[in-house]
This record gives sequence, C-alpha cells and structure tokens, in this order.
Amino acid sequence: MIKEMKPTEIFKITIPQELVDYVQRLGRDVDSRVYLIDRIFYNHRNDDDANMFDSVPFKKYQKEFEELKAEYDMAVDKLGEKLIPFVVEKTGIEDPKFDWKIDDFTSLEVEITMR
Repeated sequence: MIKEMKPTEIFKITIPQELVDYVQRLGRDVDSRVYLIDRIFYNHRNDDDANMFDSVPFKKYQKEFEELKAEYDMAVDKLGEKLIPFVVEKTGIEDPKFDWKIDDFTSLEVEITMR
C-alpha cells in the first residue's frame, strides 16, 4: 500500500555505503582546505599588508579549494539524483520533491524532508 506523504514530512532511509563514499571523501577534502585557508588567515591576521594572499602557496590552496568545492557540489547533486529511486520506493510518489541530509555517514541513514 502506498502511503500519502504530507508536505514537509520527514523520514529516514538507509542507503548503500558506496553511494556516500565519494561525497564523504570530498567533504573531508573540502573541510581540510577550509581549515588550511582559515589557519593562513589567522596566522597573518596582524600583517601590515596583504602580500600573503597574493603568494603562490595561498593561491594554490585557494584554487584547490575552489576545484574541490565545485566537485563536491556536483557529487552532492548526483547523490540527490541517486536517492530518487529510494524515495519513490518509500513514498510511491513518481516525481518526488524532497531535500535530504546525512548527519552521520557511518549510519548510512539519509534524512528525507518532503516538499
């Protein structure tokens, strides 16, 4: 029997590990770059000029961050697309509109919020 979903109804589904591995790794890489850039800002907060931010190392970290963030955003979008069959199976809605989040990658549970 197909359950009728109410707007903003929230439920969890369990998905295979391989669906989240790539997104999880990219998320960690993005967080690492954010941390490094943050430390550079912190370490140079009292500089009299902005030369550090024109330096080759800073520009390298910034470029790596931009590339990883773009790759991460695309991976998140693709994961959202891969969740559609799971949501269809759970709800019976052919073209479901939903938001999702993963609070704990080790649990493999995705929280789905229907729109």
